[in-house]
Amino acid sequence: MGHSHHHHHDHEHGGEEKSLKEKIKILVHHWKEHNESHLKEYRKWQQLVKDEGLIDVEELLKEVCKKVEDLTELYNEIEKLVVDE
Repeated sequence: MGHSHHHHHDHEHGGEEKSLKEKIKILVHHWKEHNESHLKEYRKWQQLVKDEGLIDVEELLKEVCKKVEDLTELYNEIEKLVVDE
């Protein structure tokens, strides 16, 4: 499979050092996007195995999707905590 991972590291391009909150906001945004990308792929495969009658596999992939959705919710909670007021 040709899925490549793009990891963003904390490279400063001039200017001042980012605060920890700012770094977390950037990371969480990246993690959420990455999570959503995986979720789309899991749902695609869930449908494919369903179409083939692999019900046990479909059920497990459905559970995987739920857990990934739960991760997104946790990321949303983190974002709320690091929002600038």
